[in-house]
Amino acid sequence: MDAYKAATQRIENNPAAFTEKQMTALLTKVAGRDVVKANVGSYLDLKKRGFRYAGSVSPIWTNVTGTADHGDAVEIVVTRCYDQRAIKAVDKDGNAVDQATLGYRIPEFNLRQYQVVKADGEPQFRIFGLSGPAGDSCHG
Repeated sequence: MDAYKAATQRIENNPAAFTEKQMTALLTKVAGRDVVKANVGSYLDLKKRGFRYAGSVSPIWTNVTGTADHGDAVEIVVTRCYDQRAIKAVDKDGNAVDQATLGYRIPEFNLRQYQVVKADGEPQFRIFGLSGPAGDSCHG
């Protein structure tokens, strides 16, 4: 999961430096097809608009539940809370982009639930699903 977050932050911090093919290749190492497709779509939109994220995201807490062995793969559910107060969207000149221009709000905290799978023969776990539980509160 940390490899997934590192890959996404690398692209988010400078989507203009990546082609669609490069984004896809980087994310495919750490995520499944549907997650890659959704992420790349978001990053291409940022790139097209000349935006990127500046700052860093810090994990506050992590909870692992729902471990299941499917014989040919191990699946776990990971819930993680991120502190996002240090990030903002910026334009190509580094000027902050407001919520109306960006088209969405960047919450101070981001609660995410990940479906993480490691298939037999794979070197690491990959993210095959993610969702945001209702709200953006990280009380847990």
